[in-house]
Amino acid sequence: MSATLFVYLDADWPRQGAVCAWRLTDGRTVHDGTGAPGDWPPADRHVAILSMDQVRHALAALPPGVRWNDAGPLAMAIEEQLAAPLEQQTVVPLRQEGGATWCAVVQTERLKTLIACFGELKRPLARVECEADKLPPPEGGWQVHRAPHGAWLHDGRRGLALDEAEGGEPPLLLRLALAEGPAPAVLRVSGATLELAAAWSEALALPVEPAPPDDWRPHCAKPGVNLLTGELAPRRDWASSPRARLTVGLLAFALLGQLGLDAAGWAAASWRIGQLREQQLAVLRGVSDAPASRRPGQDLRAVWAAARARVGEPGADEFLPMLSALARTLPTRPWRKVEFAEDRLSVDWQGNEEEAARAEARLAASGYESVSRPLAQGQVSTALRFGGEP
Repeated sequence: MSATLFVYLDADWPRQGAVCAWRLTDGRTVHDGTGAPGDWPPADRHVAILSMDQVRHALAALPPGVRWNDAGPLAMAIEEQLAAPLEQQTVVPLRQEGGATWCAVVQTERLKTLIACFGELKRPLARVECEADKLPPPEGGWQVHRAPHGAWLHDGRRGLALDEAEGGEPPLLLRLALAEGPAPAVLRVSGATLELAAAWSEALALPVEPAPPDDWRPHCAKPGVNLLTGELAPRRDWASSPRARLTVGLLAFALLGQLGLDAAGWAAASWRIGQLREQQLAVLRGVSDAPASRRPGQDLRAVWAAARARVGEPGADEFLPMLSALARTLPTRPWRKVEFAEDRLSVDWQGNEEEAARAEARLAASGYESVSRPLAQGQVSTALRFGGEP
């Protein structure tokens, strides 16, 4: 089973330090740790989880007829909400809400930096996800998550990075979010003391409750939206995956098995042909004193034709049998010319190409080789010879 390494990266990684928290999971066992890339355990897949301050959530209203998950129109729809130029941002659709779309916005240069860093480490990134996609949304209210690298708010619809307040006061961005209304029934603050909860409750005029400290690790395996999209999406190396290797192995085994069966079939067919040739040679030795050639079948046909000639029966290569075979084969149409010379019979008759093709097939079934060619005015010329080229 493949192992996946999740690493939690703040906005300063790796510029101001490469140490970060990580979790390794292979579906059965889990290992947690903190360290620089040189201390990370080996893994088959690598997923980077960005702290909330690196990703912004925005709501975009799209015109009718535009798909909600079309990143191009989404980017243009929220261009006025962006602090940096649009071409420097990556916009990723998250989900549809009514007639609008929630999307995540992250700096393209940040994603390129991460891709380059992990590439140099020989640990290519499979996914880049946001911290807000890992922690479950609050139930029945809002929740302020106090992460090591800053606080952020989850109002049940989006994640919002908060500013740092002084003196235990609520962050300004939290006050602005509450002013947009409607206010939640309760506000939970992770890792807050009772004193801090009481101070915030008085300042915000709404119930504030302490919540357990946040830990992203238990929720890291929860599927999130991959921020590596478009040109930044990783190229799939299908040949390196265990499932692909198993598939290739099974196909190779099946191919080898088929080749073995084909070889056995050819060997059996060659053996049968050899046996038939020996039988033909035995029959030929019993009816003729002439030395056998490498084609005993033709020698037997020649002996049979000579025996029929001795009792007055015409051979299949004589005029009357050939004419009879042609008369049974060709459609009942007028004949214009009949010629016979050197075991070759030629007839001009009224017909078309389709009828000529059918006649050639029937003559071939009777042992005759024939060639038909169209003439002018709906006429066809057919030449045939028994057992040879016309």
